Amino acid sequence: MFALVGVMLLSYAVPTTSQAQISAGPRSMLPPTVTSNDPHTYCRAIFAATATDDPRAVVARLGELPRPFVGTIKAYGADRVWTTTVAASATAVKGVSTWGHPAGRETSVLVHADGPIEALEFDPAWAPCAFRAGVRTRTPDDAPDVPRPVVYATGGIPIAPATCPQPYVATSVRSVATPESPAMALQQGVVGSVRVGVSLDERGAYTSGEIISSPSAMLNQAALAAAKRSTYTPAVFRCQPSPSGYEVTIEFTAR
Repeated sequence: MFALVGVMLLSYAVPTTSQAQISAGPRSMLPPTVTSNDPHTYCRAIFAATATDDPRAVVARLGELPRPFVGTIKAYGADRVWTTTVAASATAVKGVSTWGHPAGRETSVLVHADGPIEALEFDPAWAPCAFRAGVRTRTPDDAPDVPRPVVYATGGIPIAPATCPQPYVATSVRSVATPESPAMALQQGVVGSVRVGVSLDERGAYTSGEIISSPSAMLNQAALAAAKRSTYTPAVFRCQPSPSGYEVTIEFTAR
């Protein structure tokens, strides 16, 4: 038996100091999710900002969010920043996992501003972190579009333009460690995908990890160990290195 590892870039969150949902799929159909009572673990939720046909409108997406999508959003333009609050979101189900259940859940809102948006920052009301993402195009890994609440960012406060060639850079993986399949899992033929949420510091160094979903608890420690041994490059937000949070998928497969 051998193990393959897949890595998917999905978000980043920066440590700092009653939601109405539009359901697009039954939550009971989702695979089991392991969560913690530590609010810092929520900072590993998946965050993305995706473009629409209107450069003044961007979809803010949070995946595997264990708490309501409630807080403050800043929309960054080239030389100004707008602010709004979020109190409601839409919920959608993403894809299908290797064991036949939906691959995860995603909550989202549509953010409008008075000018083109380059990036979003979400400061949740329930966690000591801020999620940051440069605007990117939508990918098949994102949940399908659903009717979602619209929030209007206002203020247009002038800010200094970002002067580096690439103000927003997503984290990449330098090397991925191969997991060691547990003896009991080998004996029982336990296979499947273990999704691990990892937190990285501003240097791209691993700081913590947590299981998002798993087909068997037998695989969890091996998956966490592989995620920890992997190496990553840091994210950049407005020309500054930024702490980040990502999802790593560890695939345990049979010969």
